[in-house]
Amino acid sequence: MSIVQSQSLTFQAEDGWQLTGDLYFGPSPKVAILVSSGTGFPRRFYRHMAAYMAGQGAVVLTYDYRGIGESKTASIARSAIDLPDWGRLDMPAAIDVLEAQVPELPITHLAHSVGGHFLGLMPNHDKIARNAFLAVSTGYIGHHAAHYRPMEAYFWWASAAIHSCGMVS
Repeated sequence: MSIVQSQSLTFQAEDGWQLTGDLYFGPSPKVAILVSSGTGFPRRFYRHMAAYMAGQGAVVLTYDYRGIGESKTASIARSAIDLPDWGRLDMPAAIDVLEAQVPELPITHLAHSVGGHFLGLMPNHDKIARNAFLAVSTGYIGHHAAHYRPMEAYFWWASAAIHSCGMVS
């Protein structure tokens, strides 16, 4: 059984937003893994999985998106956070931090839910050697259960329209 250690770290996104993460590592790592959370999941949700992977030879970075967990500065509902910022700003910053920690290791991106959707927004996604996706939906409403569709339609279209009209800031 290998000894796994973890350390908390803070880093900044390109726009200066302070993010918090945890780096897990054991002896003789062979791969670096970035864990990008699902919507609203704090990084600590993934701590047991990250520790397990570190024990198997990975250096793992979990992190909180802006507005979540310890990267939260105020109520997300009253903030100017735009969720795509997670993909445009937070995920790229996390990749850069992981690469700086272990520049010699290939990076695997383990993306849960929205973490997989926002991959395409990352300007530095070319630093990722491979991706693994957990519960990343298609985004097509027709593939979802009929009883969820009205609520999903509201969140996908109505709330976006209300926000873009300036009715909610």
